[in-house]
Amino acid sequence: VAAIAAAAAEVEKKKRSEEELNKMLQNLRNRPHRTMDVDKLLEKLKKQRLEEERKVAEAARRAEQSLGHGRYNSSSDPDAWRAVIAQQQQDGNRTAGAGDGQSLWKQAVKGGGGNEIYNAIAAMRTLAEVSLPTGASDTLGIDRELLTGLAHNRVKSVNLTESNPPLGDNAITVLAYAVMKSSSVVTLNIGGSKLTPEGCREIGHMLAGNSSLQTLDCTDCGITDEGAIELGRTLYLNGNLRYLYLAFNRIGHIGVAIISQSLRMGTKMRCLNLSHNPLGDRGAEIIAQTIVDAMDRRTDPWELRVLHLNNCAIGDNGARALAVALKRCKSIERLYLNFNPISIEASIELFVAAGSPEDNGGDIRGHPAP
Repeated sequence: VAAIAAAAAEVEKKKRSEEELNKMLQNLRNRPHRTMDVDKLLEKLKKQRLEEERKVAEAARRAEQSLGHGRYNSSSDPDAWRAVIAQQQQDGNRTAGAGDGQSLWKQAVKGGGGNEIYNAIAAMRTLAEVSLPTGASDTLGIDRELLTGLAHNRVKSVNLTESNPPLGDNAITVLAYAVMKSSSVVTLNIGGSKLTPEGCREIGHMLAGNSSLQTLDCTDCGITDEGAIELGRTLYLNGNLRYLYLAFNRIGHIGVAIISQSLRMGTKMRCLNLSHNPLGDRGAEIIAQTIVDAMDRRTDPWELRVLHLNNCAIGDNGARALAVALKRCKSIERLYLNFNPISIEASIELFVAAGSPEDNGGDIRGHPAP
């Protein structure tokens, strides 16, 4: 009798668990997929960025005036002192002529206005030969032979992580156009570059036009939500990209929403690395909703196999949403959630949802919060 009662209790427990799971799954499905007006969103983020830059510039101006009069004390006004450093960094990374939001490539085609970089890009219009001014490739941080190799489809892998100084917008513009026109390049690694929203826009154009690239590594490039939107909005147009690395950036839930939107529209992505970005629970829930929606709507196989979300400020709510998505999607083989503030209870839910490695050929990695 005791055994029968225990078995009945276990059946009831499983039934309640299934009901809770189905309820969470339905909640994810019922969330409205708002079609974002990307241009309006970008305009809003740009205004916020420009306002922040204005405040930094104003604080730096005040600090410099105080320094000029010999009255400045860094301990009395630390914000102004930090503003001076930030302003110097912005001045070092700012791209001439990029402030109007127009593609640097389009500016070059319309006329460089005497700017040797724009003229160099315009000379690459057909990419029959690379025609950079003498010394310009050194200034850009890109080897002339590399550009020539890309032009003649002789290069398969490009690794510019050790560029010193890091690649800026001008270099990214030239490189992105060269890669876009190349049919041989398979891997592009620009980790450690300084990607402003304008630079991310050029990478987006490159992804939309290239047909051979399979791996793009933009680790530690300072990408913000604004940049992620510029990069992600055309991601679905690339049918060959398999591996995208965006770790150690500043992408939040807004940026990941646009990237997820492209995933939902259809890509061949097998590995997505968003570790060390401030996604939070909202970002995790957006990713989970994307997976569930893809499982419900897509007729072709879901390609994503590996998802890195280490140190993304994901808590229990985000973890539970991912658990529901994992229960629905068996094709994800590896999910990494190390160093997130996830409780033991939520971690157990994730492990249960993922099943054993024998069930789906994969595993889930995570360090729950103590």
